[in-house]
Amino acid sequence: MGFSLNHETREVFVRLKALFFPEVPYGVARKCLALSAVVAFYTVAYMYLNEATFHGEKFYTVALPFEKDIPFVQELVPSYIFVYFLVITMFLALDSDALLSEAVKTFLVCMGIHLAFFYFMPVMMTERPHLVPNGNLWHDYAAFWYWVDKPTALFPSGHVSMSFLSAYYTRRIHPRLGNFCLVCAAYVGVSVVLIKQHYIADVVAGYLLATVSYLVFKRLDAKKEVGRPVRFETEEIAEGRKAA
Repeated sequence: MGFSLNHETREVFVRLKALFFPEVPYGVARKCLALSAVVAFYTVAYMYLNEATFHGEKFYTVALPFEKDIPFVQELVPSYIFVYFLVITMFLALDSDALLSEAVKTFLVCMGIHLAFFYFMPVMMTERPHLVPNGNLWHDYAAFWYWVDKPTALFPSGHVSMSFLSAYYTRRIHPRLGNFCLVCAAYVGVSVVLIKQHYIADVVAGYLLATVSYLVFKRLDAKKEVGRPVRFETEEIAEGRKAA
């Protein structure tokens, strides 16, 4: 039972906790370290591929014929960062070693699939409006994100898959909060289409990838655990494991 880490990895966690979070409870420190590692990995890899594929020569299209008629709604641009709040909410909600382990593995595999698609099947958004800052808050905010995030590395939508994965895991612990997060995830899916960041196919693929990944790892980890996973072990227990 517990977080499936080998002795050496546990020792790394304990030392990093002592270095960066000396006064923070052990479980919280581990969640912070796991969150930082997952977000850093995906952000760096995504930004690299986003820039690299933008200068490529071959792109695929997944656009539906009617998508060019979908309006651009700049007021929905703030939803672009909702995914970060959903991910943070999930990590705060996780209450056991086993769930933290399962969530991290699910996210990393899901991210790996995303990055493979971004590299081998680059899709470019061709329906973006050309935005020049004009003093309007939402317009300028949209222009900023268009400048940061190039119109490539779209399929499947990382915003959608990470939002739904976060909502699924939050719902495992807090059903009511999780249901609210699912509504927020659906809102992200609609919004990224209306702000011309993703095609509908990107959103559907992101949702399916998140759902399948979640169900697969939930089933795999269920075979390893009996009953409810144990809660986060204390720092003293972790130190005892080290000594053993």
